[in-house]
Amino acid sequence: MRCGTGDAVSLGNFQLAIALLASNGNLPAQTILVPGAAGGVATALAQVARARGLRVIGTASSEQKRAFALENGVSEVIDGDPATLPERVMALTDGRGADLAFDHVGGALFIACLRSLAPFGMAVSYNILSGPPANDVFDELRKLLGRSLAIRTFSIHTVDSDIAQRRGLMEDAIALMAAGKVRAPRATRMPLAEARRAHELLDRGGSLGKLVLAP
Repeated sequence: MRCGTGDAVSLGNFQLAIALLASNGNLPAQTILVPGAAGGVATALAQVARARGLRVIGTASSEQKRAFALENGVSEVIDGDPATLPERVMALTDGRGADLAFDHVGGALFIACLRSLAPFGMAVSYNILSGPPANDVFDELRKLLGRSLAIRTFSIHTVDSDIAQRRGLMEDAIALMAAGKVRAPRATRMPLAEARRAHELLDRGGSLGKLVLAP
């Protein structure tokens, strides 16, 4: 399979997804929770997880986003309201919860992700678009002590100085796409001159998948 420009711009997201899924030390997992499942990183996470045989529970705020998430590897899409998210995840998993939750929002959603985890589960924070967690995280962990949960903060830049590892992650992403196990999601394309509007779209969650600026 030959990758075009549209495919190539998504490879960074797949590289990040592979690294995120390894953030628990590649311990066995059955189900992952991906809030904002129609986003660029989220759709990459869903596709890589699906290629590994994992179940992906995603959240979406509109029918258009629900359809897009399902098109890109998500198994089930639910409402992302932090007040009801744990209950919905537990209902889908027969009370067990998700093994991994990947949060880029922070605020109340990060706490909801913690409460949605299975025993020995891990919540991975890779951004905080809405600010830090709404509650005292350590207090929440103590309340959920019986599940022995873990938290990790994550940045792909941690491996910037490890050229071999960073290159290896990209080679893995290319191999998955070349084998047809993942594919670049439909991208939102905008001219470079509209970079400001592109950032506004990102800030309010108004784009689907990867947002590409064309010079």
